[in-house]
Amino acid sequence: MLIDPRAKKVIGQVAVPGWPHEVVFSQDGKTAYVPSYSDAIVGMPGMDGQTIDLVDMQTQKVTQTWDLGRPLRPHMPLLGAGNTLLVSTELAQAISVIDLKDGKITGQIPTEARESHVLVQTPDGRKIYRKPSRRKH
Repeated sequence: MLIDPRAKKVIGQVAVPGWPHEVVFSQDGKTAYVPSYSDAIVGMPGMDGQTIDLVDMQTQKVTQTWDLGRPLRPHMPLLGAGNTLLVSTELAQAISVIDLKDGKITGQIPTEARESHVLVQTPDGRKIYRKPSRRKH
């Protein structure tokens, strides 16, 4: 669902396959990157997503789907440096670095956390922090 926060109203809806969860927009606002996480809540068993859909914001349609090659539960996309997308990939216990040109994983930054789910990046892009899970293990 697309919402205009200033007008406080729904302005559109995009059908995204899988289990869309979180979104980040390209710097020009023309493309949205939408990971397909899982049909379950964080840390619980379920179907594991492995794709990221690209949505053209002008047409409000999915134009491309990147397959990450295996179930990773991608979540929380962030724009990275050098034409990359950073995505928490829970099942890899890492932040995956994805090339925006072809949607391929070019590297992974280990988090050593069972639930690498929510991330925040400093404004200068030099540091990324992950939010610790509140669930008891």
